[in-house]
Amino acid sequence: MADSFNEDDDLRRLKDWWKQNGTALVLGVGAGVVAIAGWQWWQARVENQAYSGATAYQAFSESLESGAAQADTVEMLETIRDEFGATPYPARASLDLANHYVEQRQLDKAASLLAWVAANANAEPLRLLARGRQARVLWAQGEDEAALKLLSTDVPPAYTSLFREIEGDIQLSAGRLDQARQAYAVALDALPEGADAAPLRTKLESAGGRVPSAPNNNQEVS
Repeated sequence: MADSFNEDDDLRRLKDWWKQNGTALVLGVGAGVVAIAGWQWWQARVENQAYSGATAYQAFSESLESGAAQADTVEMLETIRDEFGATPYPARASLDLANHYVEQRQLDKAASLLAWVAANANAEPLRLLARGRQARVLWAQGEDEAALKLLSTDVPPAYTSLFREIEGDIQLSAGRLDQARQAYAVALDALPEGADAAPLRTKLESAGGRVPSAPNNNQEVS
């Protein structure tokens, strides 16, 4: 009888506990299932968007290379920006079109595209690459100070050499040899190991600078 009483009592307590916690438990399990399903859906969506973005970018590249009507190519770029903003393709397409504009000497259009990438690309390397190119375009337009301002902000060490080399080019063209030498020296010192130091050493020499006898990449002085 005592065993029967204990079993009944345990059953009653279980029922009471279930009344108090069963709904929360079911909802918790349901939430977990929904979360997993939601994650799987999101992953599939990201993968699908990346694939679709790559396809759209490929079509854009072919249009650009074929010399199709410029309006059509620009329209394709706008579509990539609107529909695939979470991918690298809007920035890459904008960089490609900017390069095309530079080749065509349409520098205003190139500068505008590069400014967009520098402000909106979803990856820092793309933003920094665009900023360096934008500085060169501004320099080509005779806007030296605007170009130097773009280059004056701090950048990750991997981009120090690139930015200081561009700064040196601008300063040298303006006849400011002291500033050019200083920029080239920093660029040479920051050059990644194994990179070709010869062009920078030549620029530093042309600005009247003293080229180190033992470059940071261990190349011998010729």
